[in-house]
Amino acid sequence: IMVGVNPSSAVYNPFEKVAEAKLDALVEFMRTDLDNPLDDSLRLVQFYAQLMTPKQLWPPNNDRFGWLRDPHMVAVMDLFRQRSLASPTPYRSERIAFLDPSFTSLWCSEYKNDFLRDKDHYTFRQGFINTFNGTAPEFACTNKKWGEDVDTLYIVHNINDEHWIAVEVDIVKGRVKAYDSINTAFSEPRLKEECRPYTKMIPLLFKQMAPPERRKKMSEAAYSFYRVTSFPQNFQSGDCGVYALKFIECLALGHTTTGLSDSTVGALRVKYAAEVLDELPAEECFQLSCPLPRGTNDGDRFPLQTDSLQ
Repeated sequence: IMVGVNPSSAVYNPFEKVAEAKLDALVEFMRTDLDNPLDDSLRLVQFYAQLMTPKQLWPPNNDRFGWLRDPHMVAVMDLFRQRSLASPTPYRSERIAFLDPSFTSLWCSEYKNDFLRDKDHYTFRQGFINTFNGTAPEFACTNKKWGEDVDTLYIVHNINDEHWIAVEVDIVKGRVKAYDSINTAFSEPRLKEECRPYTKMIPLLFKQMAPPERRKKMSEAAYSFYRVTSFPQNFQSGDCGVYALKFIECLALGHTTTGLSDSTVGALRVKYAAEVLDELPAEECFQLSCPLPRGTNDGDRFPLQTDSLQ
């Protein structure tokens, strides 16, 4: 447990070996579907194969095989959010929100394509309002409103469709922290720029959502930015998505990241795959197992998963 954290009575060890029954179910699921191939089932098998396969076992000449895509990140963040609904929560606080990666992907596009064009007249659309109020996404909906019920936001942020980082937003302190598993990949100024959709737009969203009589007194100043460089590093590359998810899980639990390394990340992949299969409804994972890559039409938008920004 991290120093200074008062853990939940229901806290769990994020590095505990995957339960044997869950592992057996995963193996059986993969074997059964491969023995009886259908187009739909193969999509789901591919989803789990990409999530669970260690870097050493990726197909030759395919260094992107197990690089986690939006559907994998959405599924595990769904897992975290669903666990937050338990009573008592396993996390260090009930005032935590795990944001849907498909929404935050749209958010970053919105920042570049609309917000920067006309900041003075920009108005947040319904997707932001629903997320702020905790009514989106539909799956594991919390109905927790930012500020009133939520102090901390957790985000998995994608850079150039090639790298994932973890982002923690402290609403009370007005601070955004970035946790990168490959500190040499991007400079601090670049990470700060990547986080501008959050540092700049969250204060404005709070102002828009406030009662009219309070808005004039509310600051529009951007949140501060801080890069954390002391977390475990992914030297072999290819596992940044797993690292980002594990960073968020540990931060939410108040657990140290001791136990996260290139030598253990393969087992952690299998653990996430087994837990997603066990804890998420099959139809949820089927919706997420979209074959289209990020940025092609609406392949990474998951319209059934989250409201659009419209």
